[in-house]
Amino acid sequence: INGISMTQQALSEKLQKNAFFNPFPKFKFTERPDYASACIFDGRIVLVMDNSPAVMILPISLSDFFRETDDYYFLPIVASYTRILRMLVSVANVIITPLYLLLAVRAAAVPSWLTVLMPEKTGEIPLFFQFLILEFVVDGLRLASVNTPDALSNSLGIIGGLLLSEFAVSAGWFIAEAILLMAFVTIAGFSLPNYEMGYAMKFERLFLLILTQIFGEWGFAGGIIALITGMLCVKTLSGRNYLYPLVPFSKKGFLELFIRYPMK
Repeated sequence: INGISMTQQALSEKLQKNAFFNPFPKFKFTERPDYASACIFDGRIVLVMDNSPAVMILPISLSDFFRETDDYYFLPIVASYTRILRMLVSVANVIITPLYLLLAVRAAAVPSWLTVLMPEKTGEIPLFFQFLILEFVVDGLRLASVNTPDALSNSLGIIGGLLLSEFAVSAGWFIAEAILLMAFVTIAGFSLPNYEMGYAMKFERLFLLILTQIFGEWGFAGGIIALITGMLCVKTLSGRNYLYPLVPFSKKGFLELFIRYPMK
């Protein structure tokens, strides 16, 4: 029998228009039955696809990536703490390397209490290219760990990262601060369990990094404005703004971004 199989990736590309230029995911995938059923009770649509153990959940806005089912397995105060921490880490993941580059370039304008964070030497390679190269090195190590047997993947990634970073610092190519910041953003990328959103944040960080290198503080500020404007122009599959509950503003939805209320 001849038929057309609608796979997970084919359906996502069909539903997400202009996906090549828009890194923000408009849906989530999960293999957890409890999370899928909770989304159904919340009024979401859950699609089961061919040849995939995961289901697709839609429509999804940006705020949905900061709320997880695991929040309801903990006490409200613990879940609220993890939500706030998840948001702070995600924001830092996007801006920390461009902001550090800006402060290093404008060292004279850095307050005295922040000078301890500034590097004494920038290494043989300019700081901008250090961050850029480290971004690709981290992705290379991640791809290598995926294709490495499970028994060796963790140890290979740790040993490879330690050896490469130690050699790069001792040779004077990179500074320790750049490697430390890249280690932070790599770990912070796992604060959100969504793979597509992790890469969306990576592209945002690279975008800010390039603008900051070219235009300085104006590039950093303009990049932040451009990212917010870009998200304002994105609509979910239901037609709602991607930044809901900020646009349009909903007091209840905004508070739920930070607080997990007790179940009634």
